[in-house]
Amino acid sequence: MMTLLRRILRCGSGAAGVEFALVCVPLVALIVGIVELGRALNLRNELAYAADQGVRILLMQQGSSAAEEAVRQGFSFGGSEDLQVSVVTASGSQTLVVSYPLDLIVPGLNKTPISLRIERKLTAP
Repeated sequence: MMTLLRRILRCGSGAAGVEFALVCVPLVALIVGIVELGRALNLRNELAYAADQGVRILLMQQGSSAAEEAVRQGFSFGGSEDLQVSVVTASGSQTLVVSYPLDLIVPGLNKTPISLRIERKLTAP
């Protein structure tokens, strides 16, 4: 009886499969999270670049419609139809607001939509 118990405890034929199953799920979740974070940071950089392009046009006094067009041309992440651009003028300053929805790779994770937003404030001298 003791030798049978020792033989069962020494046998590791299914141990590697069980260990892989335990480690695989968190590892895949970590990799997907890293990819999503990279995409979000890339999108934020693209929005910042596009907003800077729009503010340059506003600085040259070419109007808010030209600034919006410059933002849309400077944005190269995805479709610019989801890109929301607005210029708000209040008390001698203009604020350019650019926002874009972030769609996650894994479906069903974002029940509340994630929208990245960049603001650039331009004050008159």
